[in-house]
Amino acid sequence: MLRILFDKNVPDLLRRHLIDYQVQTADEEGWGQISNGELISRAEKAGYQIMLTCDQNIQYQQNMSHRKISMVVLGSNIWPSIRPKKAEIAAALKRGSPGSFEFVEIARRRSGAGWEIPRPDGGCLAIQLASVPFSGSVLKVAPSPEYGDLSRFGL
Repeated sequence: MLRILFDKNVPDLLRRHLIDYQVQTADEEGWGQISNGELISRAEKAGYQIMLTCDQNIQYQQNMSHRKISMVVLGSNIWPSIRPKKAEIAAALKRGSPGSFEFVEIARRRSGAGWEIPRPDGGCLAIQLASVPFSGSVLKVAPSPEYGDLSRFGL
């Protein structure tokens, strides 16, 4: 089973969709405050084959050509934007080879006239801005379908 290290900026919710891999986070390893170069070196020494990150600058900061680990970079760290790309991410992980680098394009997802905000349990809230004459903007919270009934919260 391939071992993947999630950098500190990767949503942990992705882990449950990568059942064919052994996934640990940098924080779980005690490496949450380590710089990228040192993090990659420690991951290699610990036997990780893949590092998954959302740090899009890492491709300009690290030379992967002599590395044993593969790097997969996600174009966003926002779960509702990542969720529809799970299959593409899994395919990128399977293509990984020592020293390889792959970027998975992920556009930030809008929901109508607002944004979707991830919740820790995997759902999300849809935040919509509505313009009201002479009153500026009003924030309205509406659930996305997976959130369920909000009546228990008085909403």
